[in-house]
Amino acid sequence: LVDREEWEQRLRPELRKSTPPELFRFIEQRVAQLLDVRQTLHTRRRDFERILGPAAFSLNWADREAHSSDSMEYRCLTSEGLAVVHSERQLCDLVRLATGLGLPLIPYGDGGGYNMGVVPMAGALTVSLKGINRIGEPQPLKADEERRFGPGLMKLTAGAGAAWPDLMAAAEQAGLVLRCRPNTPRASVGGIAGTGSHAGKRIQDVVLEGRAVVHGGACFRFAPTDRELEMLPRTPFLATTKFWGVGTDDLDALRRAAGDGRGVGRPHLPLSLFIGAEGCTGLISELTLLLDRQPARARTAALAFTSAAKAMAFVRAVKSRPPAVQPPFFEIVTRRAIEEYLLDRFPEQLQPGDEAYVVLDLEGQSGADVDRQADRLSALAGEAAAHISISPLRKAGERCSAAEELK
Repeated sequence: LVDREEWEQRLRPELRKSTPPELFRFIEQRVAQLLDVRQTLHTRRRDFERILGPAAFSLNWADREAHSSDSMEYRCLTSEGLAVVHSERQLCDLVRLATGLGLPLIPYGDGGGYNMGVVPMAGALTVSLKGINRIGEPQPLKADEERRFGPGLMKLTAGAGAAWPDLMAAAEQAGLVLRCRPNTPRASVGGIAGTGSHAGKRIQDVVLEGRAVVHGGACFRFAPTDRELEMLPRTPFLATTKFWGVGTDDLDALRRAAGDGRGVGRPHLPLSLFIGAEGCTGLISELTLLLDRQPARARTAALAFTSAAKAMAFVRAVKSRPPAVQPPFFEIVTRRAIEEYLLDRFPEQLQPGDEAYVVLDLEGQSGADVDRQADRLSALAGEAAAHISISPLRKAGERCSAAEELK
């Protein structure tokens, strides 16, 4: 809301007098960068409209403000512009133009996150990927994919702007289940992948391959390397570690690849260059995800604990068991998160003294299989759990989220 003239003639002189020199230099540099971004977007507006169309590029304050925060509703700055892309080609052209102009870009999915990843900390152009929202049909894995990821799985390709709940619904309609579920009511495919957010399996556990547009505008494929597939079972379940499988050589390879601009024709880049990287290495445009067959029978259990420490001890106990007997869906939620953001998902479970919940799915070929798992789960929790809720038995095709099943 401050223009260059007001900054130069009134605010800058006042700040110089009243602010410590080091802080003043920081503010001066930050404001100069923001005003340069603002001027660039105004003077090159026609170039952006040529790529996106006039209706898909906005410098309107209301549009910018609406895309400058997530579920936390916290704002540091307001984005200086909004670009809505509807194809991977548009995204490539947009990134190429922004690279040439030196413009920072912030990817925006559905704005449902809790870590303020979409909040501008300096002058930037927000790129909404909602227009790249195609969801394909489930397909069987190829022979080489089955050798790497296991038999009996299916795959589904979706654009980064596709809503994650729509993706889960498409899988369920085909008799399949997507093991990674968002821990936020609103989520896009690109948002879950870029932040590394998850409930159930981690996003990196269910990605077969993907595509991302990098600095310079080239589009690259990425997929888990053999080394990453070996690392995944050993990485902490609850840790969203950034660049967990990336070394200096990988980053150098990305710089060289971005420099020559050859893009998709090259070999796949490592998965961890992009999954959980917050858009720092490129903007994800598409993901192909692994799907399981729906279980014959399932139940959902919610265990309440009087402290987060007790809940975490139970989590560690469960995750120390062999992978074959671990629950396929797994989420830990604190009382504060429920009260501030998720009360609609847990309307009846919250009781006085409850400080954390662990939500799990129990699956088997028969009701007896599921009951045995529930008994083992109760024994493992012991007296640490204040109380346990277990949903009625459901059949394949009756899938729903754990929280919905417990309502």
